[in-house]
Parts: sequence; structure tokens; C-alpha cells
Amino acid sequence: MKNLKRLIRLVGLFIYMTLAVAGIALAGVPPNFIEKRRLFIDTENKIELVEQKTEEDVGGEELKF
Repeated sequence: MKNLKRLIRLVGLFIYMTLAVAGIALAGVPPNFIEKRRLFIDTENKIELVEQKTEEDVGGEELKF
């Protein structure tokens, strides 16, 4: 019984590996997208607006407890 289980596992592994190799042979190796990553990067220039504080904004708050 042990030898039969071992044989079934070995045959299953062989079939699995054969199917994997056949799939890669038919479909080819997956493409490498590292070089094309620049297409997805947001290339827009971003400018932030810096607002200047007036005298009313600085220290004009009253604290209430």
C-alpha cells in the first residue's frame, strides 16, 4: 500500500510538471513590466499654493474654557 501511494504521488507530480511545462511552452514566459512602469507613473507637474498668514490669522484667537 505504501509503494502504491508513493507511485501515485510520483505519477501525479510527473503529470503536474508536464502540464506546467506545456503551459509555459504554449503561452510563453510572462512579460516583464518593470521597463514599462513609467507608463503608469503620474508625470503631471504638481505645484502647491503657499498661503501667507495675515495678522488676523496669527494670535487672534481667544481661548475659552
